[in-house]
Amino acid sequence: MFGETIVLFGDSLTQFSWQEGGTGAALQDFFQRRFDVLNRGFSGFNSTWGVHFGRQIFTHEEVTKIKLLIVWFGANDCLVPNEALGQANSLDQYLSNLRTIISLVPATVPVILIPPPPFGPRGRAKHFGTMWKPEETKFERTVERCALYARKCVELGEELASSERKGSLSVIKLNDILEKEAVRLGEGDREDGLEQLLCDGVHLGPVGYRVLTQHLLETIKTTFPEINNAPLTFPDYREVDHLAPEKYFVL
Repeated sequence: MFGETIVLFGDSLTQFSWQEGGTGAALQDFFQRRFDVLNRGFSGFNSTWGVHFGRQIFTHEEVTKIKLLIVWFGANDCLVPNEALGQANSLDQYLSNLRTIISLVPATVPVILIPPPPFGPRGRAKHFGTMWKPEETKFERTVERCALYARKCVELGEELASSERKGSLSVIKLNDILEKEAVRLGEGDREDGLEQLLCDGVHLGPVGYRVLTQHLLETIKTTFPEINNAPLTFPDYREVDHLAPEKYFVL
């Protein structure tokens, strides 16, 4: 209706962020009557599929409406390679895809890049109803591989923020943030803390989304204040002259 949008683009972590307590829902609440917050999260997608789909949704007409793009891929890219699943990407391919996705919008459009969260093997084992034996249990992800992809995503974001995207890109170090929060919540027990932040060892639960929301809103406030301070679309009802309301409703 209003035209100007904030777009969240990613995988299931983005798709599920519309649930109660989710970051997408929190953004829609915070920016009500200012921006339409669009969820373009697709469960199971990797960044390669994101490139193909992004080229369809970020048309010239739609791009002109975007006031902030939040890119959050990597949780499937960092899977241990498995031909049956076919979602894993090499690190180089993942980083190349992120560059391409970001390039789909003009350099003037603010972008926030988010890396994949940590992997919690004990929580993943509980999700599947199995026992976790650190030296024996194998999963579709590893702690080390998820951390590597997250670190390189952050490095890419910092590189772009200091070069061609200077002033229009910021990156949230989500993996590091949640690792530290897990140790705090678990009183030194990383796995216990991650079980409070992640609902199944992979996806954020309400507490994890709340942590992300806090850092995301703070990033918007400090890095992109023009978005944070955007005025309401249409005036407050107390400002409208009820005898001549029509002059107040021009977009």
